[in-house]
Amino acid sequence: MASEIFKKLYESSKLLVQPVHHDQLPVLERGLDQIDTETRRLFGKNKADQEQTAHAHFFLAQNGINTQDLTQKLDAMDTAQIFQPTDTINDTDVEKYLEQAHERSIIEAIEESQRNVTIDFEELNEQMMEDNWRTTSRRILEEYDHHQNTSVFEDDKFIKSTTMTPSFRQRILDYATIIPKLNDARVAQKDFPIVEEFAKLSKSVDSDRIHDRNLDIWKLLSNLVGVTESNDNNNMNELQKKYSQLQQDDPNMDHMTRQLIAAAKNWLEKEYTEYIDDELVRHARDAKAGGVPSPAHRIRVFMNLKFKKGSGEWSDPRYEVVNGTAIWTYLYLLIRSGHSKQALQYVKENESLFSSEPQFVHYFTEYMESPERRLRKATYDAVVADYQRLEYGQQNADPYKLILYRIIGRCGLNKKRLPEIGTTEDYMWLQLSLVRQTMNGEEYGYQRYNLNDIQNLILSFKANEFDNNGSNPRNYFMVLLLTLQFERAINYLYKNEKTRLEAVHFAIALAYYGLLRIPENPLTRSIDLLVIENDEPPSLNFARLIYQYTRIFATINNNTTPQDQNNTLKEQYTLNYLYLLTLYSDRQHYDSDDMISLCHQYIRELVLGSKDPKIILGTRSPEQGRQRGLLDTYKYLIGITSERGFIQAILQPLAEKYTQEGKYSEAVFVYELTVDYNKVVDILNKQLSDALQQPPATDPDQTLRRRTSDEEIIHFSLGRLADYEKQQHIGAHIKDSKKHTVQVLINFLRSRSLYEEGLYEQALQVIYQSGVIPLQDDFGQVQRAAEQFERLDEGISKNVPDMLLMVTDMLLKLWTTFTGPKLVSQPAAKETVSRIEEHIRAVLSFVGMIQFKMPADTITKLNR
Repeated sequence: MASEIFKKLYESSKLLVQPVHHDQLPVLERGLDQIDTETRRLFGKNKADQEQTAHAHFFLAQNGINTQDLTQKLDAMDTAQIFQPTDTINDTDVEKYLEQAHERSIIEAIEESQRNVTIDFEELNEQMMEDNWRTTSRRILEEYDHHQNTSVFEDDKFIKSTTMTPSFRQRILDYATIIPKLNDARVAQKDFPIVEEFAKLSKSVDSDRIHDRNLDIWKLLSNLVGVTESNDNNNMNELQKKYSQLQQDDPNMDHMTRQLIAAAKNWLEKEYTEYIDDELVRHARDAKAGGVPSPAHRIRVFMNLKFKKGSGEWSDPRYEVVNGTAIWTYLYLLIRSGHSKQALQYVKENESLFSSEPQFVHYFTEYMESPERRLRKATYDAVVADYQRLEYGQQNADPYKLILYRIIGRCGLNKKRLPEIGTTEDYMWLQLSLVRQTMNGEEYGYQRYNLNDIQNLILSFKANEFDNNGSNPRNYFMVLLLTLQFERAINYLYKNEKTRLEAVHFAIALAYYGLLRIPENPLTRSIDLLVIENDEPPSLNFARLIYQYTRIFATINNNTTPQDQNNTLKEQYTLNYLYLLTLYSDRQHYDSDDMISLCHQYIRELVLGSKDPKIILGTRSPEQGRQRGLLDTYKYLIGITSERGFIQAILQPLAEKYTQEGKYSEAVFVYELTVDYNKVVDILNKQLSDALQQPPATDPDQTLRRRTSDEEIIHFSLGRLADYEKQQHIGAHIKDSKKHTVQVLINFLRSRSLYEEGLYEQALQVIYQSGVIPLQDDFGQVQRAAEQFERLDEGISKNVPDMLLMVTDMLLKLWTTFTGPKLVSQPAAKETVSRIEEHIRAVLSFVGMIQFKMPADTITKLNR
């Protein structure tokens, strides 16, 4: 009730409030102080007592007012700041609002900019760190390659003991003679039967079994790349060449994978057919196969030979024998040897033989007639049910019947092994028969069995499970190839010392046909050959593999040929192997040219270490111009299509490296090939300047060696300049200032040699001829020399302080000699002393004019 009254009073009070305007007087006629005074005066007239208070409470209670409740609420109110004056804005201040909004927008923009700057800085810093790390890691790897002991081959016990034997050396050279033929075909843009050529050389000194296994692997590779003995190799399978460049989610990936799996399975079937033929030939007397019988007849004879005992009984009592034939074994052998059509014909023509499984003929026919080897859902369910009955029934089923049901219905995919399959090849054939690369048509996860699954299955086994005694790593290598794990296969074979040579050339064949993946950034990869990152497919550091292998040529010497010819052959072999890096280039449909850059780098390193770079780079003569070197024939392969490109990619970086290493004559040779003769003269100047910067000799022998070296440098520099001047088209292009620098530095070098010999007057004469340091006390001449000093080439100016010290020392020694007691009284001596003092005054005046351009220690020494 009380609250309602206060609400009414509040509403009434609002009606009393009138809008305040600047042009009206206040409604109240009394101020707050007056109201306060009047209130206190009225309150003082009436003294409240308990009776009045009780009457007041009663009066208010009759009107529904709870005084106790109101008193508590009023006491709880904070009136401390009620009567404090406040500034009120009578009208809306739009201008002030806009000003505040503008300031707020500016502040927000600044804060947003700061956040963006911070983010950009962090991203830039991270990128720079990544770039620096990439550069550092690349430099470390380059140093590792450069300083390792010729190659990993030399570090192996096998190499130390076997590499330099005549047989092993010949194998290396035989392989090396094929690589130039391959590169010649690449230059001509023709296909090359590299697998066939390598297979011819696949010989081993170990045993015939290893020899046969090498040939088997080359045959497998031949099947994988689609190259057969009857093919002229003019039309290479482009799909396979692009295989290593595809991503896992590329639509073409499944198609190519199915092709390769089919090729691997086909090789296993052909290999099994050859095995059957070999067995029949080996046991011709017992087999009695006849002349040239049909495949079906030969397989029947082979079955009787291998699956029967000497007594004529079948070796396994579980075989179902009908009319004298183990029908399930025979049917399996037909499929295993690749005779699928004959197998289907046999089943259709002999339905009555399969009466124990009346539905099998229908299953088998539907499976074989399907292009993708698929069954309808109803047929699939029936096959799986029959397989479960045979596998887990009370009777022992024919093992080959189980295998056939397993293949048709893709049953037992979770089983890793099948005891009845006796060889590695049989096991791999079964696994490849079960693989289905695409998921289209697979209704359930348990039906999935693709390439990744079989690869993981093989990796779950240890290598020695495929090679019991570890004597032949080629067995496991072949298994990895069959499951398209090419990178792991090469890495595994390369780890074995005895198979390292074959591993390199298997890798070359795979790379040529585009089956070998390489890392995205080969320039900055680790020293490991096999690179595995996150969920990406494995890749092989092909560049490092080839580079390490080329170092072996440094250890090979052919005693039947001259040493020069030997060196040429070594460099030729090395270059041809390095050209293989460009199999991965934009021209080969690869998405990066990093391998070309790496090839250029390795070529430059080869030239730097060569005893005769002219063999590789060629030469240039005034009469014949540019003469071709080993590189010129294969410029196309390394991405160089013009002379300018050759200069930028090979010659210019090479010349800069020679200069850094102080090999000035080699740098001059390379710059001459670039036809940049001004740069050649710069190198001559640097060579002369560096010679002048050498510290003083400490003993006679060192002095003699340095003097000889100086003479050689002077002779070389003058000889080059003379040759250029004889050829007007060259001499006219060389700047006069650079020629002048050469002459001055040569004079400096000659004067130093004369100084060291004690021929001071001749030395001073040579210095004077240089025109850099004035020796006549002529203010104009000294001033011109000082002005000229500012325009001198850096190679001259940085050597002037040392020349000044040398000049003052010579002048001092001459002055001391001619003012000595023996010569001072002679008339000629006085004239000489006067001339020496003139030289000293000229030098000191010159130094005074250029003192702020001179090192402080030089000024100190001169003053002393």
